[in-house]
Amino acid sequence: VNAIITATYWEIGRRIVEYEQSGKKRAEYGEALLKRLSSDLTSKFGRGFSERNLEQMRLFYLGWPISQTVSAKSQPAPAPRFPLSWSHYVRLLSVEDPQARAFYEREALRGGWSIRQLRLPAPQILRREIEAERRRLEHRLKHSPS
Repeated sequence: VNAIITATYWEIGRRIVEYEQSGKKRAEYGEALLKRLSSDLTSKFGRGFSERNLEQMRLFYLGWPISQTVSAKSQPAPAPRFPLSWSHYVRLLSVEDPQARAFYEREALRGGWSIRQLRLPAPQILRREIEAERRRLEHRLKHSPS
């Protein structure tokens, strides 16, 4: 259920960016767009579509894009699978650096972290963790059989 909800929120974010904003990172009429969408979606589907939630869905789509090949660009891509809960991704949205965000996503998955356990440390600690992870990967690549 969590994966379906999370993928649905990603899809809503995609539709906001691609259809309402014509693929731009921000709509020229920004807040008015989210206010209108929030009102429309809430009246049609009920709770869960506040302006803040819609902004998070929009940022979620922008932060977790899926790659497409040139030949596949003309076809709609399937929504990616999201193994963490929506609350995990909302927490991860505060991490601006995509590498750092990916690091925390992997660690949360690997360690089965709850939202509480997904505490985001100060930037200097994060840089050390990312650098240590990079060194571990380089070491594995260097010492793996070809």
